[in-house]
Amino acid sequence: MLFGSTPFKGSNRNATFRNILKSDILFLQPPTHQSISASCKALIRRLLTKSDKKRLGSRAGAADIKQNPWFKNITWALLRNRTPPILPLADPQKQQLLQFALTYEPSALDLQQKHRHRSHGGSGRDSTSLDIEREDLWTTDPSRQGVDPFEKFESMTILHDGDDDYGLFIPKENSSDSRWTEGESTAVEHD
Repeated sequence: MLFGSTPFKGSNRNATFRNILKSDILFLQPPTHQSISASCKALIRRLLTKSDKKRLGSRAGAADIKQNPWFKNITWALLRNRTPPILPLADPQKQQLLQFALTYEPSALDLQQKHRHRSHGGSGRDSTSLDIEREDLWTTDPSRQGVDPFEKFESMTILHDGDDDYGLFIPKENSSDSRWTEGESTAVEHD
């Protein structure tokens, strides 16, 4: 939050994981980066200690963190009674948007979408969504015995450019894993 990026960010996910495991924390200096106090640097280092047994908070949890010198000016018991420094809903447009979100009734819009979808030869159901509140995924009804409870389940594997497909998964010899891609199961053989 102080720097606007994570401390171990790499060029891809695998590089980020490698940085987390192997790299030390670097605090870049102004003018290109935020200047922070020595106590803040010490706190960050303690929170990001590689050994979970030595990491700040590993013994007494939040109490350890709250007692860190960087938080010396915070009275934790009174924190909830303080006025927040930023009140994001003081903006009338944001208040109006929040009010809309809290009172939104999707039924009228759903009827319009279903009518539009049916008029184009569809079933009325949006194939990209799964409305758990309206559709039973599992039932104890005896008449549905043998019916696949996941028949409406769809899933997709997201691969990021620059990541090798199995970067963090090292299977045992002659094993395979199942991969779900757009509702289909495909077995992937490993060499």
